[in-house]
Amino acid sequence: MVRLLNTTKLGSEIMIERIFTSPGSITVIHISDRNAQSQNWGFTAVEVEHWEGMERQASRLILGFLLISLLAAGCQAGDDDDLEYLEVQQFLQHYGYLRPLADITQHYDDDELEEALRSMQALANLNISGTADGNTLAKMRMPRCGNPDVDGVESLRKRRYNLAGPRWNKRSLTYRITGYTRDFSRSLVDQEIDRAFKVWSDVTNLNFRKVAAGNCDIIVLFAKEEHGDGHSFDGRGGTLAHAYFPGPGIGGDAHFDDDEQFTTKRSSGTNLFLVAAHEFGHSLGLGHSGEGGSLMAPYYQGYKPNFRLPSDDIQGIQELYGRRKTPNVPQSPSNPDLPPLAPPERPGTPANPPNACLQRFQGGSIIRGEIFLFQNEIYWRLKKPGVVVPNHPMNAENLWYGFQSDIDAVYERQDGTIIFTKGPEYWEYNGVVPKPGFPKSLASIGLPQDIDAAFVFPSNGKTYVFRGSRYWRYDEKKKSVDNGYPKNIRKHWKGVPSSVDAAFPYQGFTYFIRGQEYWKFNNVDLQVERGYPKNFPREFLGCNTVRRYIDPESAFTSSAVSHTAGLLSFISLALLYLS
Repeated sequence: MVRLLNTTKLGSEIMIERIFTSPGSITVIHISDRNAQSQNWGFTAVEVEHWEGMERQASRLILGFLLISLLAAGCQAGDDDDLEYLEVQQFLQHYGYLRPLADITQHYDDDELEEALRSMQALANLNISGTADGNTLAKMRMPRCGNPDVDGVESLRKRRYNLAGPRWNKRSLTYRITGYTRDFSRSLVDQEIDRAFKVWSDVTNLNFRKVAAGNCDIIVLFAKEEHGDGHSFDGRGGTLAHAYFPGPGIGGDAHFDDDEQFTTKRSSGTNLFLVAAHEFGHSLGLGHSGEGGSLMAPYYQGYKPNFRLPSDDIQGIQELYGRRKTPNVPQSPSNPDLPPLAPPERPGTPANPPNACLQRFQGGSIIRGEIFLFQNEIYWRLKKPGVVVPNHPMNAENLWYGFQSDIDAVYERQDGTIIFTKGPEYWEYNGVVPKPGFPKSLASIGLPQDIDAAFVFPSNGKTYVFRGSRYWRYDEKKKSVDNGYPKNIRKHWKGVPSSVDAAFPYQGFTYFIRGQEYWKFNNVDLQVERGYPKNFPREFLGCNTVRRYIDPESAFTSSAVSHTAGLLSFISLALLYLS
């Protein structure tokens, strides 16, 4: 017999082991399916034979019908498992249990996934099995806070209150409410937000004062979906709100998903007071707690008519700010007629946003898995090439406090640190919070000034810095340039031009941008793909075409269509061979 095909399709739970054709015109197909009740593979052999004299056309029809029927059944059985696996992985990534992957070619091993599930189950007070059982999936689907549960390995060991962030270095804090929810009156929103802050001021020496305009420490924002901070809301259910740890800029701000039905003093809907009190715990420096019943537990616990702050939360906040020594006297409201001292909103869009199709971008990077493009003081964010996040561009300074306009380069290290360079200096950010002691000199770490582009190459974890016709390879762990560098770009990066404007790795390739053109560099073949350069605004920003925005419901549909098309292509090849 001559072997035609040997392929495995685990995702659909159908295994096509082999198709044989004999010189005597006998075709035998072995197809296996997985027994859903067992962890082992069970086999069902199916044979289709061509006898002498049987019409080949009829045999092809039989073969095609058999393949389509079995593969379709397998797809239906496997799609649910695929989606469930993807749901679990995305949850564990989003809430900090799994490290972010550098690119699409990487994956998690079974031990890593099991350990992440065990950590999630421990914090949620579930049976610690390391498998995504029914109770675990139900907990993952509960409404909850959008902040990560863990921030690094150390946080995984903490079961009680978690001092996850920095603390305020003052005891009198101001806040301002913007974008009120329409679920009830402004006065009632003000009352519930005041009650939520009072939960914390009653047990510490902190005092909170609402201001109507101008500078303040904490912005309370009600918004829907994408709202400018890079962390979109997801509609009703799921993420209820998120908040930032104390710090400058966006630090301390609390954002609430206005797609929720916020209520007060009743069990239906989502109780604004309890959600706000939880988020303000983050605004003051507390992380998520694994103590059952704690206000700082990550999952929504429902309306509590006679709420009292649990002892676990009291211990945590008092470790940060101490006990209250004097009675908590309500602060008088600010004068509502005072003129604003600063722009009234953050984050926000530029007053006159430029046309992205006409830009020569100064920097570009993959940050938290998405494409960021920078020009002057603003940035565009893309979910993927051709899909611009709604409401962009945004002011970069509203997201990264102290952001330097007209940057030269930007990149994200593997530890999540974001680095901006400008002229002879560079700045490091822990997410959106600037690290102390910066800017520093690029020369002090052996790198040139006026960098064109920089990125971390996925395969070796080294940082590559481009300037003019040369490039440097920098070791982030050793904090030094590797021996033998700089080197010539043309010699080692086949097809890449000199003096690029930006560069970033994405899904197995590295993209180099210069002006309105871009080059797609194959990270395996180590050369630019054929047919490049191409037009960057058209391919990445949808220019000269209808701009596409995010359609969350289409993601899985597109995947299923692509998957089915691949299977049908296989069937066509098999039939073509047999003809």
